Amino acid sequence: MYHCESLTNEQISHIYREHMKHDFPSSELKPLAMIRKHLKAGLYRCIGLFRGDELCGYAFLVRINDSGRTYYLLDYFAVLSGMRGQGIGSEFLEILKAQLASADIVLCESEAPEGCTGEELETRRRRIDFYLRCGLSDTGVKAEVFGVTYVLLSFGSRELSAEAVQQAYEAIYRSFLPQRIYNRMIRLF
Repeated sequence: MYHCESLTNEQISHIYREHMKHDFPSSELKPLAMIRKHLKAGLYRCIGLFRGDELCGYAFLVRINDSGRTYYLLDYFAVLSGMRGQGIGSEFLEILKAQLASADIVLCESEAPEGCTGEELETRRRRIDFYLRCGLSDTGVKAEVFGVTYVLLSFGSRELSAEAVQQAYEAIYRSFLPQRIYNRMIRLF
């Protein structure tokens, strides 16, 4: 019923303008030029979930090879707004898990609930609970990235050491951030 396809440059531009700008806070959205640059360099994958020809969701992933290991970071993941709450996101994650099964580590960031109240707190808890229900595991590692604190989750059932998670996460961010910015804006704990 659903299938995934790599997105074309035109599709990426459309998704960025029409969906990502509404689905993610502007403070968390990379510039489109940066996404294109990393895609061209082979450091990024943009995948669409389709039902027939209809786009239902998208996943943008950072992909790096570091010392013979392949690491992914699920950078952006969303089901289109009119299609949410129908189980599409769960199905999409299952397809992604199968496609990324050969990777050494696949990580996902979800905003940490600490320090929030009200609706924002509930949204963050729901998002983490969704990922856990879909079979992702809490790695026990958190990261502060440009002032936002994230819980790091991993795909797959194998348990990862905090050291392995931190090594993968550092390698991912160091692959596209200059050293001085990484040192100032990224903190793992």
